[in-house]
Amino acid sequence: MNLRLSRLVPSLAFTTSFAIAQVQLPPAEPGVKIADPFVKLDTLVVSATRTEKPLIEVPASVSVVSLKDRENKGLLRIGEELVGVPGVTLRQEQSGVEAALVIRGAPERHLNDTFLLLLDGVPFVTPDDEVLLESVPYGAVDRVEVVRGPVSALYGRGGVSGAVAYSTREVGDQAAGELTLSYGSNNYFAPSLVYGTPVSDTNRLLVRLGHERGDGWRDRTARRSSSAFLKDVWQVTPKLELTLSGSYSDTEQQIASHLPLRADGSIVAVTGGREANTNIDDARSERTLWFGTARAKLAVSDAVEATFTLHHRDNDSLYNGGFNEGFDEVAETIRWNGFRGDGSDQTTFAEAQVSWKTARNHLLVGANHEWIASQDRETWTGQYGFDFATFDFYFYNQFRSYRTGALLNKADWIQDRLLDADTDVKVGALFVQDEFKATDRLTLTVGARLDRFERDVAFGPTTEENGTVTLPGSRKADSDDNLSPKFSALYQWTPQLSTYFAYGEGFSPAFGPVWSFGGRDTTLKPETARNFEVGVKGEFFDRALGLTATVYRLERQDLLQYVADGVATKTINAGKQRAEGLELQARFDLRAVAEGLSGFASYTYTDAKWIKNRFIVDEFTGEEIDLSGKSVVRVPKHQFSFGLTKNLPAAGLALSAWYDYVGDYPVDGLNQLVDGAHGLANISLTWRPKQASQWEWSVVVRNAFDKEYNLLRGTSREPVEAYPGAPRQFLTTLRYAF
Repeated sequence: MNLRLSRLVPSLAFTTSFAIAQVQLPPAEPGVKIADPFVKLDTLVVSATRTEKPLIEVPASVSVVSLKDRENKGLLRIGEELVGVPGVTLRQEQSGVEAALVIRGAPERHLNDTFLLLLDGVPFVTPDDEVLLESVPYGAVDRVEVVRGPVSALYGRGGVSGAVAYSTREVGDQAAGELTLSYGSNNYFAPSLVYGTPVSDTNRLLVRLGHERGDGWRDRTARRSSSAFLKDVWQVTPKLELTLSGSYSDTEQQIASHLPLRADGSIVAVTGGREANTNIDDARSERTLWFGTARAKLAVSDAVEATFTLHHRDNDSLYNGGFNEGFDEVAETIRWNGFRGDGSDQTTFAEAQVSWKTARNHLLVGANHEWIASQDRETWTGQYGFDFATFDFYFYNQFRSYRTGALLNKADWIQDRLLDADTDVKVGALFVQDEFKATDRLTLTVGARLDRFERDVAFGPTTEENGTVTLPGSRKADSDDNLSPKFSALYQWTPQLSTYFAYGEGFSPAFGPVWSFGGRDTTLKPETARNFEVGVKGEFFDRALGLTATVYRLERQDLLQYVADGVATKTINAGKQRAEGLELQARFDLRAVAEGLSGFASYTYTDAKWIKNRFIVDEFTGEEIDLSGKSVVRVPKHQFSFGLTKNLPAAGLALSAWYDYVGDYPVDGLNQLVDGAHGLANISLTWRPKQASQWEWSVVVRNAFDKEYNLLRGTSREPVEAYPGAPRQFLTTLRYAF
């Protein structure tokens, strides 16, 4: 199997296309309609229960982010729409690559492997059991539902801490379109077009095209992306509806580096300052992705509906970048692992679900199967081997001066293929859920899902630059199963007030990345989680105030850890983790204070700790580390957001201002450095002239006061790097509806 150092190799992530085009066309009447970030409690949602029902009747902690809110805030990167959503922490460090989310303090093992990503109900999970947010066609998204708490009882693997469910654009009954042109800081430019029309009495079609480009605010961080999305809805018979959708995207993003971070939290000054990029040459991510989905809904009777889904996607990706190997402040150098990963995967997903409604019951029964075939090739370039002069071991290291930018040891570089793997993943499941209305006010929900998951990897031989075989090929396979139950009780006191209790379990196969699978111990268990929560949802003062509050406890066990065995890597089950917290969100209609005034607020308290996490870091040296009792890295205890919007209908204007705050968090596993708190103020202005209401113009200023802040990272032992946050950014958008 391929070699690895004792430190974890950061995950490989790639990016796909997005744009800031619109789906919901602007209303024709004068004035500007600004959507609340937190919608009203009668809004229908689906993802938390697989059944469509108002938020106030859902026994789970759910937030909805609308397309209009994304537009108002001028959001360009997927994941940014979740800033301010209770219970969610966003880490976006590498200029649009690797948007990482932590939900309810459950840290990722590799990349986004503790929550589930859904697109129109289809799981988007990699062969490594990871989630790449950038694989979602962002410009095609109409809205986002965030479910906090395990969802494995409904959706299976990965649903340990929650789910982020994206829904694509709906197709309207009338012909309508919108042309959008955006321009912003650092030469950002994004035109897009969306048009929907009835093709016939039984067919409706929507097409969306988008392109974007930008230089990036740091050196060598340019981006370009093109995308297309299509949805076609056929009313085949009065009882049968067929929806066909497809997406294509092609994206390239140059990748920025970190800045060296000292143990005390201070940043080493490098030539070029915060804009400097010391990554390896030609550091970039490329992705070409297409998918197609067919969904048929059949109304068997007034009480029974069957849904059949077939989805296929094809993803080709490249990641060329350096992994941080530390810095030498005396020599003024940064040391990188030189890495290139070429990947391709093909996923086919099929699901059948039957819904049966009676006066008191809503029963769901379903089955699905997923097949994934992937090919991974890893090539490492740099200085390799033990240096007796420095008494140091180099793992494909590239030394770069952070003063001059020069590469210092290029004459010593070699290039080796350390991974050549073909992977097959199969996941099959049966699930059932029953919502039982015990009384007119009390609803009980029980459900469970049984998953069977398999991985089979054929490893090719590893080779040196001259073609010499260093390790022969091998094969590794493992399989397991897991049963995930759920239970909840919701009591609706009035049409505007409800309380609930929920229990749910989640799991991850804990197979880990393919590169760590060759030495796998097949007795390893899946990671599991249990979640208990109590919540209240209500609207008060004639619906002028909407409020939701949730208290929860999430417990995880049998967590997968990577351990270095000499220069190789193996995986073990080690540790328990728990998170407790409070999630609050509110919206305000303040017209009693001032006409056209509204607001929102959210607050998150998260206490995430390792209950037991003691293991050997390196079996070759016997080095041990104990994180038991320590707080989880990069999970702030406190986060909050609030904002106000003032509508001036007579002038066709709307002004919004909002503030997002992230508190201090532990940077390293031993909690030696706690830092990173920052708050950002933002404003937007939208104008729709009365005489030409089909036009709309907006200006958004993010980080309006140009606050300097950093996102800090560390290993289990020490702080190691800082990613500078973006300075003040402007975006102006012109929209024309036709």
